[in-house]
Amino acid sequence: MAEENPGKEEIREFLKILRPENIENVLNALYDDAQCDEMECVINQDSDEWKSVFENAKLAPAQQKKLLIKVNESRKEKKMEPLSIKDSVWNKSKLNKKNRVIFSQKDRDWDLFLKIFC
Repeated sequence: MAEENPGKEEIREFLKILRPENIENVLNALYDDAQCDEMECVINQDSDEWKSVFENAKLAPAQQKKLLIKVNESRKEKKMEPLSIKDSVWNKSKLNKKNRVIFSQKDRDWDLFLKIFC
């Protein structure tokens, strides 16, 4: 078995603040797509680069904010300006519409709707 890159493992460890199902997607977006092979590169990404990572990883806005708070803590330790979370979060409307379900007053079968749409 090939030995894992130590920079990639450091990034994976950093991402453990996210839900487990999101870690590999974000890691792939950072390591493969953005070609960040060490934490220094991750911390130095700008807002537009983060938007691209979030789009590629299909990361939910709440998880994006959680990660950016952690990134900003690391940036602060390195005496760097924090990223604006508002400017960095990728919040496409289709991401929100995908999981939206509208229930009518007449329809009481919530479980059925949740099974169909979720």
